[in-house]
Amino acid sequence: MRNKFSDFRRNGRLKFGVLLPKMLLGSLQLEWKQCGRDRCRCAAGDLHGPYWYRRWRDETGKQRKQYVRLDRVEQFSIAIAQQRVISGWSVRQALAKIRRMEKELHNV
Repeated sequence: MRNKFSDFRRNGRLKFGVLLPKMLLGSLQLEWKQCGRDRCRCAAGDLHGPYWYRRWRDETGKQRKQYVRLDRVEQFSIAIAQQRVISGWSVRQALAKIRRMEKELHNV
């Protein structure tokens, strides 16, 4: 019998990163890499990339990193933005802007 996950199965497990949670912590960042081969172009400074990574801190405060495929960058970006809105990040930014404006008004 075929279910909605059967297309994503490989060796009895779901492929990593196929199903996204609705919200993700962290931020997306670009990185360039050096492979380490002596005769590669990156040995002369022309690095491979850019590659997208999601970075976040786990419950213990340790920084984590996850590779994000190019075709998934937009989905990750949306999920991270949703988390920021729900967590109050945008509310804190708005309150900080209001406080700055109030200070400017009182200083005039």
